[in-house]
Amino acid sequence: MASIPISQIPNAPQGAGPVLQDHLPGISPLQPLNLGGGLDASGLGRTQALMARGSDSISQSNEAVARATAANKRDLIDPSPFVNAAGAGEFVGKALEHAGAVASDFAAQMQQAKDTRDLMQVDDILNDAADEQRLKMAGNQVSPDQWVPTWNASQPDVLKRIEALGISPRIRQKVADGISSFWGRQTMSFAIDATKQSLSDAGESLRASVQKAVARQDFEGAFKRIQDGVSSRILSASQGESLRQGVESTYRDNLVNTAINADPKSFAEASGTAMRTGKRMEGFEWLNPAQIARANGFARTRLRQQREDSYDNADASIQSGEFTTPEQIESYGQENDWSSADLRSFKNSLKITVAGTVDGQAKYQASLDALQTKVSQYDPKTDPDGGRRRRLRAEIRETAIEGDRQDFIDEISQKVKGGMTPADRLKAKYFDEIDTLREHRLLRPAGAPLGDSAGTAEKDLALSVAARQAKAEFAQYLAENPNATASEARERFQQIISPDDAAAAAARAFQAAPGRGLFRTLPDRLHEVPDFMKGKPTSGRGTPFRSAVATTFGYRDDGQDNGVGAWGDITNDPHLKGIALPIELLRERFGDEDKARGHLVEVHNPATGVTIRVPIVDKGPADSTRIDLTHAANEELGGTGKTQMQWRFL
Repeated sequence: MASIPISQIPNAPQGAGPVLQDHLPGISPLQPLNLGGGLDASGLGRTQALMARGSDSISQSNEAVARATAANKRDLIDPSPFVNAAGAGEFVGKALEHAGAVASDFAAQMQQAKDTRDLMQVDDILNDAADEQRLKMAGNQVSPDQWVPTWNASQPDVLKRIEALGISPRIRQKVADGISSFWGRQTMSFAIDATKQSLSDAGESLRASVQKAVARQDFEGAFKRIQDGVSSRILSASQGESLRQGVESTYRDNLVNTAINADPKSFAEASGTAMRTGKRMEGFEWLNPAQIARANGFARTRLRQQREDSYDNADASIQSGEFTTPEQIESYGQENDWSSADLRSFKNSLKITVAGTVDGQAKYQASLDALQTKVSQYDPKTDPDGGRRRRLRAEIRETAIEGDRQDFIDEISQKVKGGMTPADRLKAKYFDEIDTLREHRLLRPAGAPLGDSAGTAEKDLALSVAARQAKAEFAQYLAENPNATASEARERFQQIISPDDAAAAAARAFQAAPGRGLFRTLPDRLHEVPDFMKGKPTSGRGTPFRSAVATTFGYRDDGQDNGVGAWGDITNDPHLKGIALPIELLRERFGDEDKARGHLVEVHNPATGVTIRVPIVDKGPADSTRIDLTHAANEELGGTGKTQMQWRFL
């Protein structure tokens, strides 16, 4: 058979070197592959490329054999070139073997990743269980003695959750060791916390027991509890000492308070002596100078309170009829260390009576009217030592009969306990205004007139009763409306001093109240205040108008005036509206100038067109062609201090 050169066979391999170098550039057929021992993207790609190129060489050799056979020239083929194809196949086999190793390594890495994840989840399960236990402890869901048992009781559930992870055999021992170590540490931690909490609870219980013993004044028992607490290590030495010092301080304070309450006078004297001499008090040597001074203040306060209590008891005993003789007052007063003034005041209170004459009734009513205002103005804040209160109580006792005292006393006591309220201040203000109206005789009966024949005592009595009725009605309004504003109170006040039928009914009710029988025969409503009091000028019957120069007096307009009118009116009051007329004109009109006090005069200022009505509050001036106006009256009329005006008697 003729030989055919390999070079003449189409697509036949032309030698090992060139063929593999062409298909696997840079890789020798005998060079082992280094894929880095891992199934990364680079190594896998190179293996796949090598296998593809080897497969191409085999395909080329098979194609050449097929063509030669078809030409019946098999015997002409030189087999040597096919050695390279066989080498390529061997190389592909090695590549496949290496690819298997890479896949095996990949599976190992996957298992390692799962093991790592399982270890992390085991750690989370254990820490979650410990956190749940701490929440139970913090929320007091479990008592300290059950903290460790409760923790251990949770172990089966924790192990079940861990087993559900499917732990591989390779890390089972590692997981078991970790669980054992973690559980042991947490158990020890919870046991320590339980011990601390138990000691803390025991300490709080011991302190509470000590406080209860102190409250019972069982100081011996309190000290013993502290000693037992330190001995049993419930309290540290420093905690026990601190608690003991507190109990000892309370014990000493109790000794001082007991001594003060037993005999405040003796303690006040002894502590006062120690303060003056700088020496220690006998029996109370632990007190330093500052403590002695403070205790002395307590003793004096207690002594005052003790006396106040004795005054209350004596007043109540007189009211109830238990004390009826001066001898009973004397004995009780000596027991309570009363002063001679106190004894005299209480003895005099047994003698208070009201004369059956009109004059006696007028004086008594005027006294009660004055007391109402004084009591309304009493403010405990301005009376720190109680001196004003004692004097006011004495005045009540020596002025009012027994049936009329208690309301005054109760009002003072209420202020001492609760202080001066806004309603109290409004009451004091308008009681004072009612007094001013009464002094100027602007509160007069409007029922059956007393007539000109009525004496001064009858008129004074009517005025006093009218004032008391107005005050009682205004006080009742404030009691029912404690949060009334200033404007609301003012409106109600104006209604009261110029009453309608409802106000008249209230006045009648006041007179008919128990203990008020003395006044039932008096007129039952107040005089309607003139319109000038409301700021509304009016006209009416009166004498013909006269012209005069209106000057001012009192207040700062008249530096030579002493500010007190001939009848005692305070003419330098900037709010007082009044007039003073020449004495000769007063005598001409009234016969006796003193009868002119409070009578109304109408004054008109042609320059401003203002007309007002004001009471006569003083005598003068000497010049009969002049009239004198108070500061407030002149201001309302728009006068200059020397203004031509017109006036007339009403």
